[in-house]
Amino acid sequence: MIRQGERFGSWAVVGRYENSPAFVCRHVATGSRGLLYVTDPENGMPVERVRRKAELLACLNHPACLQIFEVHPGEGWLVTELAGGDNLKNKLEGSVVELVDVLRMGRMIADALDLAHSQGIHHWQLQPHRIVFWREKVKLLDFQEAQQPLQVSETPSSEIFPYLPPEVHRDGSATGIQWDLYALGVTMYECLSGDRAHMPSEQKGDVPTWMVRDKLRRADLDPGPAYPQPVRQLVRRATALKPRRRFADAASFRDAVSHTERVLAHGTRGLSNLQRGIFRFMLATLLLTLVGGLGVMFAGFDAQQFMGATTRPVRLIVNSEDPTAINKVTMNGELPTQSMGTSFYFAGVQVGPADVHVTSGKGCGPPYCPGEKCPFCCTAARVTRTVESGNGEQNLVIPVQANDNDQPRPVLIIAPELAPGVRMRASLFGANGTPEANRDVSKGGVHFPRVLPGSYEMLVEAGTCPRAAMGCYQAGNCPEGCESLLDVLLVPCGKGDLEIAADIPSPL
Repeated sequence: MIRQGERFGSWAVVGRYENSPAFVCRHVATGSRGLLYVTDPENGMPVERVRRKAELLACLNHPACLQIFEVHPGEGWLVTELAGGDNLKNKLEGSVVELVDVLRMGRMIADALDLAHSQGIHHWQLQPHRIVFWREKVKLLDFQEAQQPLQVSETPSSEIFPYLPPEVHRDGSATGIQWDLYALGVTMYECLSGDRAHMPSEQKGDVPTWMVRDKLRRADLDPGPAYPQPVRQLVRRATALKPRRRFADAASFRDAVSHTERVLAHGTRGLSNLQRGIFRFMLATLLLTLVGGLGVMFAGFDAQQFMGATTRPVRLIVNSEDPTAINKVTMNGELPTQSMGTSFYFAGVQVGPADVHVTSGKGCGPPYCPGEKCPFCCTAARVTRTVESGNGEQNLVIPVQANDNDQPRPVLIIAPELAPGVRMRASLFGANGTPEANRDVSKGGVHFPRVLPGSYEMLVEAGTCPRAAMGCYQAGNCPEGCESLLDVLLVPCGKGDLEIAADIPSPL
């Protein structure tokens, strides 16, 4: 049985990691966190599984995969990187992910899959809850040590159903590469559309047979007209109904995402330099012919006035009540070609209705806006504006209300009823890993009177140990009779007490 405070080399056990067989641990010298996999009869993790885990992770030396900190397969343990960031499944609750982040995620994971596939390793269970955005990185978690495909019945679980290639339901012929790449395409679709693929979002348990038949008939997934055509083509190809129309390998997928990023960055539609040169030459020749041959006939004729322009430059002005706010803007899913402060310039916008999405605040992003879920105090506005036909630049003003709730608020951490004499202590750690605040009381509740909105690492300790032993989590030598809980605490904007229930058992 693995106990809290038990040492493995320079690492001290903190506690169980969620519902997995791994343990959270902390380096006793540096304080950095890690994930400990160790042989333990209680959780049923044999030495052979630890060895396979070590061999598999050693092959995945990639920024998007967990890195090995220390490994001792002969002794039955290893420590890996612990990605403690934003789980993609949580980011998708009632929202979408920024286009630039979706493309970055797709490119990095496809590149990691290319490395894995080249060594005969497949993920088999790629889904949003196995992807983490952490410190400007993207991490793909939970490669399967057994390296075997899932056993899929005629009515598969609703958790895995959207991410299975259609041919799995048809004849079970999908390869590991097809499993991984199709699941990545579906994940990108869900990030962009905010919808669950292939099924109603409220579906739980096993899916009915008619849903399987519907998936085998449906067309490719399309995130919708709010996104540029290259993005829609990328997702449709990744989720094509027939395998031969999809990407052949992860390298092709990665290169297609990179190409799409370049296309959007340069405002082109994907033509090569040679193709653009030929197109410009042909266009110039055609224009010279028309001007020379028909100039007299159409003297004084204004073609644009007669036909009407199809695109027009637009300058969008964010009218925010907060002059210090950071603003992010997209129009029809596209980023501006120039931006400065509250002014955003779009070189050519299609005439007609335009979908404008503005987020305004202190470093916020759309996945957290608006409302109580936002830990960074931002406001979101999604409106439709009309781009009119005409000459010159059109100005559009978008009003955005300031969010004035980015003030400290009280946080109350509540534990279950503790036995008499048991003391509880709580600490909040900021992004740099240093304690922001800590309190201890003897009645099972810890009150922090002024906590700024943001993300914190919450440490709760309880026990009959003396006051001098509190904080044993950092030292790695918790005495018997003490319990610790480590979790992520998001403090959203708002007023009044924020009550957090700490699921920590009362020590014996």
